[in-house]
Amino acid sequence: MQNEMLLSDVELASLLCSRICHDMASPVGAVANGLEVLRDDDDDEMRTLALKLINNSVKRVSGVLQFCRMAFGALGSADAMIGTGEAERTVRDVLDEEKFALSWRVAPELRPKAWIKLLLNVTLMARDCIPYGGAIDVEAGEHGFTARADGRNACINEAAASILQGRAATDNLDPRRVTLYYAARLATVAGFTLSMTMAGKDVLIRANRCDRAA
Repeated sequence: MQNEMLLSDVELASLLCSRICHDMASPVGAVANGLEVLRDDDDDEMRTLALKLINNSVKRVSGVLQFCRMAFGALGSADAMIGTGEAERTVRDVLDEEKFALSWRVAPELRPKAWIKLLLNVTLMARDCIPYGGAIDVEAGEHGFTARADGRNACINEAAASILQGRAATDNLDPRRVTLYYAARLATVAGFTLSMTMAGKDVLIRANRCDRAA
């Protein structure tokens, strides 16, 4: 990305924090609603439903926090190695199983922290391309990895294409799109090229090492 297209550290941190807060708001609100039912309602059936809501929402909160920690956080030292199995568990914990089917074809091994972070962000990009749900196929090889999103109305919007190509004005970025920007920055730091294209009706996201042709 060109320097004039880069967010400041403060702007990037602010937008990422806003995105995390947005993702946390719904499950935390559901916990609060469930607790309110337990406090005010004596009906056994309602209390059972409230406990189920609280349990599911707490699981969701935990999944979002763990994913954000691994995808956006410092996550150990700069040269830390992270297991791909841990990354898979993190992805599965944050995906809504009723909406998304995940195929994870990534060998169980240790990888550099930046590689794992980029893999998680690419998976997030795939999920955001199919807001109505569908299938996400993640595959990794020697020179990079891909994520394919297959779902109703899967598409690449113009803003996403601009961000990945470094053409988006930073003052137009918002919390919803900042993860795309972050993934593009992360790919550059990790030595990858990042692309998003249509493959028939599916969205295909590729992360290839810079010393390897796409």
